[in-house]
Amino acid sequence: MEGYKPQDFSFFHRSEKLVQHNEKLYSPKDFDNQDGFLIANGKTLLPHKDSQPLSNPEMIPLKKKANSCFCVYGKKDNAKSCNSLIEEVSMKRYADEHDMEIKTDVRISRDLMCDGLAEKDGKLYLFEVKANYNSSQCSHIIRWLSCVKSTLNKMTDKELCIIIIIVSDKKLEEKNLEGMETQLKSIMPQVEVINYLTHDINNTVN
Repeated sequence: MEGYKPQDFSFFHRSEKLVQHNEKLYSPKDFDNQDGFLIANGKTLLPHKDSQPLSNPEMIPLKKKANSCFCVYGKKDNAKSCNSLIEEVSMKRYADEHDMEIKTDVRISRDLMCDGLAEKDGKLYLFEVKANYNSSQCSHIIRWLSCVKSTLNKMTDKELCIIIIIVSDKKLEEKNLEGMETQLKSIMPQVEVINYLTHDINNTVN
């Protein structure tokens, strides 16, 4: 009976190629001199001035913690929608009110985005905007905040401030806002929840 060798099977040829291709393996220590970056893909929202679209993705450097590694990933699709316009206008209003320049559509990691990012007084501000808010979105905000904490705490020593902007048809009750803020602060202490009205934002758009 004729015997067979591993190389007689195409699977082994493919496996050998894979092994050869991945001969060099990397670990975080190989990247000790690599800075961490966030990537802004949208616009620069300037206080009291017109917004300026970014012609190219903008690399935003972070002070890297020792023995940490961060890889840069590509930008997301910037397809415009009614909600994304509401998000932009809401952050523009915040920029005007707080004299703050905000970059939009910011990629934190491959699977994690934030609507906006700003740096002021040595602090890093991240924005998450919920247009047409309803109570079911609270669980999404909690999951997003948990991911932000686990990701950015490994990347930077800067103080993180999280701004959650809720755009709703009616003003949310004060006790509901306070309850949400308390719940979010149990994850990250520097959280502020802002409530804008859809009517006011739409008037700004129009």
